[in-house]
Amino acid sequence: MKMRTALLVAVASLLVMVALYIGSPFWAASRIEKAVVAKDTDTLGQLIDADAVATDLRGRMDAEIIKNGGYPEGLAGVMAPAIVDRMVNAAVSPYGMMELLKGRPPLAAPGYDEPEITYRWGYVSPNRFRIRTFNGTTQADGPSFLMKRDNLFQWKIAKVEPAETPAA
Repeated sequence: MKMRTALLVAVASLLVMVALYIGSPFWAASRIEKAVVAKDTDTLGQLIDADAVATDLRGRMDAEIIKNGGYPEGLAGVMAPAIVDRMVNAAVSPYGMMELLKGRPPLAAPGYDEPEITYRWGYVSPNRFRIRTFNGTTQADGPSFLMKRDNLFQWKIAKVEPAETPAA
């Protein structure tokens, strides 16, 4: 009888651990959505790997600049990297990420309309989870936010993926 009880406790514990492991990104995504609605930048800041997001954004912005002919010459060329850094820092701040999650640009002017955003979540792999945004006002997909497992049960946004633009 004691052996059977011990086995049941072990199986129940294992099932709880598996449920927590599988459910943890959904809980993190729910926390992100609630933080956006409540305008809680402190909670949102805990759920962002700012260094990973900034590194990715800087790399993509630099690649786009190089693809379009590189940085300009002269004073503009000297100042351009600082401007890129400032834009990236604004985007990866908790406030900037909140604006992106709300479907707004990070440096939007006051009075910018706030679109109706819905979120779709799903696993990409066991250690990656994507939050997709959909702008109900324009009926278009918005940016996606790729979360990576930070440890066994915690997740953080590690990459912002721009909305796919249809080919013209």
